Amino acid sequence: LRGCTGLTSLPEGFNPQGDVDLGGCTRLTSLPESLFNMPSAATVELQNTGLNARVVEDIIRRMNTPGYNGPRFILSVAESRYQSEAGVTAGNLPSILDSAGYLRSHPLWTFAQSQTEMGSQWHSFAQFLTRLLNETPRSNGQVPTQLRETLGRIFNSMEREFDANAHQLERCEFINSTLAAAQSGIGTCIDKVKVGYMMIQLQLEKVHGSPEAQRKIELLGRTIELVEGINTSDYVFDTVNSRFEKVLIEGRELNEDYTSMVCTLRIGRMERQYTFAASTPDAHIKQVAILEINGQPETRDRFRVFRIGDEVEDILNLTYALPEMHSLHRIDMRFLGCRTITDAAVVDAALIFLQGGLPADPAKGENPL
Repeated sequence: LRGCTGLTSLPEGFNPQGDVDLGGCTRLTSLPESLFNMPSAATVELQNTGLNARVVEDIIRRMNTPGYNGPRFILSVAESRYQSEAGVTAGNLPSILDSAGYLRSHPLWTFAQSQTEMGSQWHSFAQFLTRLLNETPRSNGQVPTQLRETLGRIFNSMEREFDANAHQLERCEFINSTLAAAQSGIGTCIDKVKVGYMMIQLQLEKVHGSPEAQRKIELLGRTIELVEGINTSDYVFDTVNSRFEKVLIEGRELNEDYTSMVCTLRIGRMERQYTFAASTPDAHIKQVAILEINGQPETRDRFRVFRIGDEVEDILNLTYALPEMHSLHRIDMRFLGCRTITDAAVVDAALIFLQGGLPADPAKGENPL
């Protein structure tokens, strides 16, 4: 497989008994876990691939773990360029900017690296950049040109805004929105940094006057809302019309004893009334109601509920599929296999919903609720 530049991944379960040469596979960005089950006498050549710094560092760490009995991976340690996130602060920004190939002579960075007080958003920005650089697939062992150029435009716009506002940070809308997105991007799983990176790119488009930027920002926010709502039963998939519908609780009327209530639940055009204890949480009401509706003969199993294991992976997968986002630099998902929404019909319905799909139309043969 040496030099196979069209190879981006290997199938799960790939476990040859001999040596594997993947050197020069510059688009290879992930490895199946099964490779680590190869015989200890085998070698896996991985120099000059697209594996990101974190993956390379993980391989090196695993090979040096006591008791390791897998194959020998041939790597260039220098190619990794992995930077530990432990202890990264605003004071590390000069070296991080160097890693991204950016000159740091502007007063903004002198100011930023001095913001070392606890809770400073510049700490989060430094950690965000470190993680972003670690997670980006390499191009011939180097930070890819597209990432370097995109970060350069972001940094340059931050500098220009800082100057335009007489170095008054509180007046710098783009800088503050960038810091907020960076802080959010390091909050949970590793791949969330890629959501933050997209948001910063959209804010960059906005500051440069793109007429579509605000709509794209709202679209990303809508994607996050949809995935989070699917996970909490605020949205369900209607298997009859192949579309997502919002689940609403529109009325709560307390009974005379004040311990119970009658509430109206609506999914699309369907309305049902239920009686619950007055203190019942909305999430429980929705879950019980959907189970009841799906149990009725005329609506049996109509509404599909999803329990999402990793919201970030589904947010990225849907956002990357939106045509409006194709102009952005989209970094490969590290945990693609952790997606929950994978069925093609469900993904298509989610994309239609996100782009403002219309309600079911009986004239077109669709079945209204």
